[in-house]
Amino acid sequence: MSESIISLTQGESALDEFMELLSTREKISIKEAAKILSLPEEIVEKWAKSLEEEGLVTIDYSFGKMYVINKPKDKNVTKEVTNKLLDNVERTSREISYNLKEKEKMVKKEVELLKRLENILEEDLKKEQNLEKLIDKAREKEKEILEIFNNIKKEEKELVGEMAEIHSAIEDRKRRLEAIMVALEDYKKIKEDLEKQLKVILALNKDLKKGIIMKNKIKDIENKLLELRKKNNELNKKFLILKEVFSKL
Repeated sequence: MSESIISLTQGESALDEFMELLSTREKISIKEAAKILSLPEEIVEKWAKSLEEEGLVTIDYSFGKMYVINKPKDKNVTKEVTNKLLDNVERTSREISYNLKEKEKMVKKEVELLKRLENILEEDLKKEQNLEKLIDKAREKEKEILEIFNNIKKEEKELVGEMAEIHSAIEDRKRRLEAIMVALEDYKKIKEDLEKQLKVILALNKDLKKGIIMKNKIKDIENKLLELRKKNNELNKKFLILKEVFSKL
């Protein structure tokens, strides 16, 4: 999960603490503010940029450090900023749900492709069996027709070579299919876990908007969103691996 999503879920209480800190200091570095609030610098930096966009603070860079300079603020501004952040949480949840559905459609198409490949493998196995029968017949002909012995031997070698190539190709496809099935199982597990996490986040988000979650639960929501983003990234990686394997079949 990106830092922007983490910062947006801090809630009104965390933002109030940050604003209260700014009210006591005319100028403070991002590093110092993060240390005082016991938060990652990335989160505090995102907050500062959001507050700058709202005209509450200005950001100054000097000696390789980022500083936040406080401005006189309206009492209702913090509430408006918090509402915007909550809207972003809900929008992000909808985007993740949409991505899950789209990727699920893609996986279904790839599974259909796997089924077609299985049919091709069955046909190749039948060809392999037919080749073995032809070799047996060629050996019988070798005993009966001594005059064409050399020609039969040549044909036999060619058939054996073709059979070996087909067998090698079949084994390679089997290995790829096994790898795909393993990847699909991982993908399904991650997807199921992600869907469960998403349901929890959506439920918490609804409670947050209704105002029934205590302020000390805001950190829990942040952690849930962080875990959800990580799971989503992991799902994306598994999806790319599957797509790469499919492209090589």
